[in-house]
Amino acid sequence: MYKKKTLHILFSMVLLAGIVCACPNKHDVGSTGTTEKIEKTDSKKNSESISEVISTGLTYTNLNSKSAINEVKSILLKSGIKDEYVRDVLEWVADYNNCMKDCKEFTLIGDFTTVSTKAIDYGDYANMSREWFRKNHRNYHDVLCRIVAFELNQDNITTKKIVKKDDFDCWDENKSWLYTDGDILFGREATEEDNGCVPFPLINLKDEVIAKYFTVFNPIFADKKCNEDEMLQAINKKWTEYGIEFKENPYSLITFWTQADNEISVSHAGTLIETEPGYLFFEKTNPEEPYAATKFTTIDDLKSYLFEKLNLEYSKDGSEVGKYIILKNDKRI
Repeated sequence: MYKKKTLHILFSMVLLAGIVCACPNKHDVGSTGTTEKIEKTDSKKNSESISEVISTGLTYTNLNSKSAINEVKSILLKSGIKDEYVRDVLEWVADYNNCMKDCKEFTLIGDFTTVSTKAIDYGDYANMSREWFRKNHRNYHDVLCRIVAFELNQDNITTKKIVKKDDFDCWDENKSWLYTDGDILFGREATEEDNGCVPFPLINLKDEVIAKYFTVFNPIFADKKCNEDEMLQAINKKWTEYGIEFKENPYSLITFWTQADNEISVSHAGTLIETEPGYLFFEKTNPEEPYAATKFTTIDDLKSYLFEKLNLEYSKDGSEVGKYIILKNDKRI
């Protein structure tokens, strides 16, 4: 999930605390919430099959063990996702887990583990940012949910028209919903107020692929507060204008849309893999939070999880999710 406004406020606070790297971070997330926080516990030795998922909790991994990585990799590849995309994303996972393995806010889960909670609270976002930037001396952001989801789903998406680079919604620090996406993909020159940052070094998308990315994820203008049906109509109108279409495959792009002021935007994105006994949902949970793969038996379970996750994140800065819709490719679920 990504909300733009408090990102730079948090970063200014981090600078005052002595952090030497200056990429602005997402938002200040506290450690309180209605869902339970991860405790330092050992994960199960054996991965569970999706058919063994219980409906009273979450079965998930942060891919911090060889067996979990192999299981998730196998599921992604069998769904038809291109090997190079899977390889790239798992390289990002390994880089993140190596960087953040000692973060005191959470324990990276290895083999698939079941917990009796509706969403995972990874802790205080400012502390995670300190771990990423100061302790690991990084002058760039990690990738966020939309970029990871797009990397895996890019061959499933076609566009007949693309947004011009000047119209990418990532250039205005105060207004752009995708400002941090721009930090990650392009870097940012230093200013008097900001030391700037370099692009994420493990990503190398061609210009036409980046244009496709912003065509899909640029916010959609709305001249009024919309209900769910009106949000869907606005999204469909924009996607029809740009000829955005999705192929039918065992893997799909999942997007969680919300409205802030006059914009309808993707607050979270992930990849859903259909398997014979159920589903696997793969996501980057937040810009400095871990990657996760979670097993679900039904689409309703996934929908419930996504709402609880977004509700937790929004509640940490005193806001609410409000009206929302969840799409599987271009279909409402």
